[in-house]
Amino acid sequence: MKTNMRSLIIFGLCLNIFITSTAAAELSPRALQLYNIGDYRGVVSIASAHNDADNYALAARALVTEASIYRPSKASDKTLNEAQALVNKALKIDKTHKEALLIDAIITLIKARKAGKIKGFAAGLPQLGKLKLDNILSLYPNYGEAWALRAAWHMEAVSSGGNSAALLGASAESGINEYKKAMLLDNDNVMIKFAFATSLILLNRNLYENSYSKLLDICANAKPASKSEQVFVARAKELKASVAKGDIDGVYEKVKSWL
Repeated sequence: MKTNMRSLIIFGLCLNIFITSTAAAELSPRALQLYNIGDYRGVVSIASAHNDADNYALAARALVTEASIYRPSKASDKTLNEAQALVNKALKIDKTHKEALLIDAIITLIKARKAGKIKGFAAGLPQLGKLKLDNILSLYPNYGEAWALRAAWHMEAVSSGGNSAALLGASAESGINEYKKAMLLDNDNVMIKFAFATSLILLNRNLYENSYSKLLDICANAKPASKSEQVFVARAKELKASVAKGDIDGVYEKVKSWL
């Protein structure tokens, strides 16, 4: 049975959130139901019992969601390590499993955010996360979500200031172009648009006001299908209201507080 799953991926940021539609596999219907109502531990209990790559990846995604839904920088190390163990099980069964590879990259990038710019760079975490995304795109060049994650990687590096972008080989132009590519490939994924909007806010809240306002309008009018989507649709509405009041600095501060 093929099932479409919408779920949350977060890697701190500019890459604040990602609701994804996976081309799906033999996923447990009950686990998917629990994911949508926010019972992430229930997802893990059911999905991991299936002992296959697809359900291990779903269980790992649920744990990443639990750990990161509100603030990726505050994600629990214990929970991230649990998620990594499930990803490793999925990749042991299928080393090119698309979903598992993506979650693996996201866990690395969340750890990079938690470590901070200097320690993360010294440990090679943002560099490793980028290499993992590059690998995914070499295997799956039409994977919109992976393009969006790499776009966010570029824009976070630039937004963080200092020498980060130059040292990592990141650029705002690459980020913007890759977000646009992601939206073309996965046009129905509203949360790619939300991530793009927040990336633009962090990059230059005044210069890109018109662009991110249009994206926020789309997201604010989306109909959430899960607990995690409810969080981010509500955030889009909050940001949209602040933009309407002309509180652009407030918009920026809100997005920063969610990293």
